[in-house]
Amino acid sequence: WHPDPVTRILTVCGGAELDLREADLPGREITIHAVAVCGGVSITVPPEMRVIDTGSAVMGGREIAGETAESAKPDAPVLRITGTCVCGGVEVKRKPRETTQPRES
Repeated sequence: WHPDPVTRILTVCGGAELDLREADLPGREITIHAVAVCGGVSITVPPEMRVIDTGSAVMGGREIAGETAESAKPDAPVLRITGTCVCGGVEVKRKPRETTQPRES
């Protein structure tokens, strides 16, 4: 899939899940503006993506996966997360890309 350079997400009493592991990024950096009101946003990133969170939470939480050796490299792709959580949350987790094994005949 092809995310926009700036993507806006709003959840109200519900949730949203984004998986950036197989996304075709528009550049080296994207921004997700996430607002969660009594809901949540879950974002999965590949190990090499640097995550910069400048959002805030009121009676909610933000859980961002720690950096890896790959994400600390200067040429690592960057995900910036902004926005506010009110009685809701934003979670960013790291997972390796899913590889598809070729089928044997």
